[in-house]
Amino acid sequence: MRDGKFPDEDSNWGEEDPSIYGKLNIVEDGRDVEEIIASERGSYPDFYQNVADTILGQATLIASPEQARDVIRIIELGYQSQSERRVISTEYQLIAY
Repeated sequence: MRDGKFPDEDSNWGEEDPSIYGKLNIVEDGRDVEEIIASERGSYPDFYQNVADTILGQATLIASPEQARDVIRIIELGYQSQSERRVISTEYQLIAY
């Protein structure tokens, strides 16, 4: 939107630049393996349409408040783990879906 574009005018709307894709590092069969994980395409219009439809009683939320809370907590724990350079042990329980 900063560039003056809107979702219906840009076929690449919601796609992140590959330079900011995630990187997964694991040990597999004793080898360090690095894999680039492409971001899923986002769609704020769909998200807000779902919120509006839920308010009108025509749908249920795609993303519950509990799911949003859990995602935020996971991100916070990731930042804490990275800044402290350690595995974070927590008793925080995520909700099973």
